[in-house]
Amino acid sequence: MRRCYLLSLFICLSAITTSVPSAPAQEMMQGGPQLAPAPRATRVPQQPSNSEMQIPQQAPQQPWTPPPTPPPAPPPPPPISVPLMAPQPVLPPVFRGCWQGTVESVESMERAPGGHRLGYWTPKTYRLCYKRVGNGPYQLTFGETGVVATEKIKYSKGTVEIKQTDGRSYAELRAVLHFDEYRAGANFNSDTFSVDEVTVLECKIDGDQMQVIADVDGRREDEPWFRAHWRTTFIRAPM
Repeated sequence: MRRCYLLSLFICLSAITTSVPSAPAQEMMQGGPQLAPAPRATRVPQQPSNSEMQIPQQAPQQPWTPPPTPPPAPPPPPPISVPLMAPQPVLPPVFRGCWQGTVESVESMERAPGGHRLGYWTPKTYRLCYKRVGNGPYQLTFGETGVVATEKIKYSKGTVEIKQTDGRSYAELRAVLHFDEYRAGANFNSDTFSVDEVTVLECKIDGDQMQVIADVDGRREDEPWFRAHWRTTFIRAPM
């Protein structure tokens, strides 16, 4: 009987053990707390060696060069130079007014080497006026030289300009005269020849007179012809 009891007890215990689930399974079935899975071991990345590191290659830099210099601008054209006439010297006050005179003859005349045969001296006339125009300064407003009207002369024109002065009573003038003269022994229908005279006059005022000494260079048909020397007196004349 005791044996039967022990056998029954063993059978009961076995049934209880088989029917009761394990604690973890029971907790999972009942929704109890679950243990987090063990963390996986983190793999530390291995640093590549220097030989394995790839450094990006940079394109070689070109040396900097400055931009090309633009060609220089062409120089501006030179300004048109207009020759300025030098102002004439100012005559001393004693020259104010008008003066005139006639050169009837010369003291000497000689032919230029190779020049044409000399003829007679043709009398010359001079008229100088040194006066003021408006409120301007005094100046040689009229200077003229000419030829005494004769049948030998067809045309004449001349001017006088101031060259220098001492500022007191002396002045040097330059007279230029051109005229056409009939050939000697020809009638008035024949041809003429041109004559040009350049005269340097040394003038000195002496009271109401102007003492003048002059040297003349004459040319015929633009060829040297003669040199002459004369002296005379100019007197005051009405303006």
